[in-house]
Amino acid sequence: MMVQKIALLTVQLSIFCLLAAPSSYAQHPGWWHLTDRDGLPGRTIYTGLQGQDGKIWLGTNNGLCSFDGRTFKSYQTNKIANQEILLLKEDSYGRIWFLNLNRKLYYLEKDSIHQLQFQEIPDDNEIYHIWMAGDHMYLSYGIRNRMNHMLKLSLKPEDRFSVSLNFEFFEGFPLARTGP
Repeated sequence: MMVQKIALLTVQLSIFCLLAAPSSYAQHPGWWHLTDRDGLPGRTIYTGLQGQDGKIWLGTNNGLCSFDGRTFKSYQTNKIANQEILLLKEDSYGRIWFLNLNRKLYYLEKDSIHQLQFQEIPDDNEIYHIWMAGDHMYLSYGIRNRMNHMLKLSLKPEDRFSVSLNFEFFEGFPLARTGP
């Protein structure tokens, strides 16, 4: 009697699973194809990041923009000689930092773009990369793809972007050298 009940229950469960299977599909991720018609400032995206505020920041061939999930906001200005944005970073204060194709460093703060220039970096040198580490930014720069100099920049508002040329690399720093 017990065996018959188990067999009947197994048959009923099997029939239920067969009938329910067509209505249960695997999850497919949603995606959008966004273009300049949707507000994207350029058709080529070189770099992107998700900010602390949840926005998606994009560096395009025609400037910087943010995307809040519904609309794009473009941050174009005449202050930037070349609008192609190649590198984006966000600091711990919520400022968006970026390098353009001319290897000039800019930051966005309160919807306004500012260029940061350094007396310590000669005019014939270009900035190649930036790293964020707490309240500091590290910049690699040099002449014609030879990144042979580093600069440390304090990001604290009270320091007004003070520069250090003589500093120790910390353990785990991307360019730290080990050995001779």
